[in-house]
Amino acid sequence: MLDKLTEFVLEYSTYKDRSALEARIAKHIEYKTYLVAYDKQGNIAGCCLWVIDGDTCRILDCIIKSEYRNNGMMQSMLQRGLTMWPVAKKISFNRDYNEDGHDRWPEDRTYDIQKMLRRL
Repeated sequence: MLDKLTEFVLEYSTYKDRSALEARIAKHIEYKTYLVAYDKQGNIAGCCLWVIDGDTCRILDCIIKSEYRNNGMMQSMLQRGLTMWPVAKKISFNRDYNEDGHDRWPEDRTYDIQKMLRRL
């Protein structure tokens, strides 16, 4: 799992340092703070890495192949995550679309999970 997930993230994100990324993903696998979504052929279509802080799930990375966006994959991953971490009531994230790694928003935005699920 570690190798496949590392390859996916390297291909579809701005991460460049393989060894640092591998170590990061290994920690998420150890703490079960990741989700992977697969396509019908069994290939990775998306993944999400997060941390739980009290009642807040802070999404660190959410990477979805472009052909699978806007079809409910994010909603599905959030719902699956809620079954794993029912204590989470809020979700927090920042958008990073920049090649230079700078965040698009100056700080994280936090939302009620149930309201966000209805919007997706």
